[in-house]
Amino acid sequence: MAQWTSAVGAAQLARLLTSQQDRPAGPGTRRPPAYRALADGVRLLVLEGRVPVAARLPAERELALALSVSRTTVAAAYEALRAEGFLESRRGAGSWTSVPAGNPVPARGLEPLPPEALGSMIDLGCAALPAPEPWLTRAVQGALEELPPYAHTHGDYPAGLPALRAMIAERYTRRGIPTMPEQIMVTTGAMGAIDAICHLFGGRGERIAVESPSYANILQ
Repeated sequence: MAQWTSAVGAAQLARLLTSQQDRPAGPGTRRPPAYRALADGVRLLVLEGRVPVAARLPAERELALALSVSRTTVAAAYEALRAEGFLESRRGAGSWTSVPAGNPVPARGLEPLPPEALGSMIDLGCAALPAPEPWLTRAVQGALEELPPYAHTHGDYPAGLPALRAMIAERYTRRGIPTMPEQIMVTTGAMGAIDAICHLFGGRGERIAVESPSYANILQ
């Protein structure tokens, strides 16, 4: 695998590793060294698909701080993972997860599925339907026809296009909820909406209960 294609933050990886501590150990099981436990934890996350293959891991110092361990422990764990084929590194590019040569890649660890696997593998970890055609194409074509007037403006509408806000407000009004366009805010996506809501209702440093699994990277 030539290069990493995604990244796992230190806080996110620390949460995943901490969740493994709740698993019961067998009777008489000896506690492994800290570096070995860390290496085994990352390896298990890769095999389970909870950390994707080709995901860039945080730097040694960053992960050590998140886990409250020494950098030597993280460095030894990364070295063990490299020796076992579960980690690849390159100076200047960092370290990213991999699987030993000849081993099948965990289906949940492929994000997204490579094109050559689309016909032979079903990704059950992504609840996303195909694009709604022909309506999507018609909508894009209609939007392109209405683009020229907006091209003559600055194009910066933080709350959404005025025409779109008016149409949404009118729809709410027809359904019995009187709404003005000024009460509508259109975001660029679900994560943008969640971020705006968090800033509105949650102050810096406040604890917020969320569900898991959730949107990718939204917890971090």
